[in-house]
Amino acid sequence: MYDFWENVIFYTGKYNGDPMNVHRHLNKMFPLKADHFKQWTTLFNATIDELFSGENAERAKQRALSIATVMQMKLAEH
Repeated sequence: MYDFWENVIFYTGKYNGDPMNVHRHLNKMFPLKADHFKQWTTLFNATIDELFSGENAERAKQRALSIATVMQMKLAEH
């Protein structure tokens, strides 16, 4: 997870996995709803705001929202 977020924010190229597969598996066991993604983004943003500031912090929050949105759409397709 560290490599994933480091790559999302700083473009390190360290992450080679597929987070969608993990979330598809989780969704089969426990269906992920819009409220789950909303709660996650709320907690993520609060953590970023508490610990960081500046351009990278804002980038992280925007990318997290984008990722959550795409994941919701992809999970709804199945």
